[in-house]
Amino acid sequence: MAAGKGTRMNTKLPKVLHKLNNKTMIEHVIDKTLKINPDKLIVVVGYKSELIKKQLNDYDIEYVEQLEQLGTGHAIMQCQNTLSDFEGDTLILSGDVPLITKKTLSNLYIKHLQCKSKGTV
Repeated sequence: MAAGKGTRMNTKLPKVLHKLNNKTMIEHVIDKTLKINPDKLIVVVGYKSELIKKQLNDYDIEYVEQLEQLGTGHAIMQCQNTLSDFEGDTLILSGDVPLITKKTLSNLYIKHLQCKSKGTV
């Protein structure tokens, strides 16, 4: 998810576009996600979406617009149509967690499968 403004950061740049080690926060998240070989990547965009799309131009991403930023749950709801024909598990990540690791993502998914969970947070 990358739709929020990041107002507490006191900047006009979307929070996910701030850089750590010469890479934006969302690029860190996407790169780690790609290491677990997802079937598809969907990014929910809203605030200054054109800047985010431009930054992520080199990635194979499907975008979903959240026209009004009404929170995390609302952002997830915007993916309903895009995922309506998808069968499988869905991993939902915030675009502002650049320190997430492949190991964390893999362990989360393994636990999800072992427990036969409907959902894992």
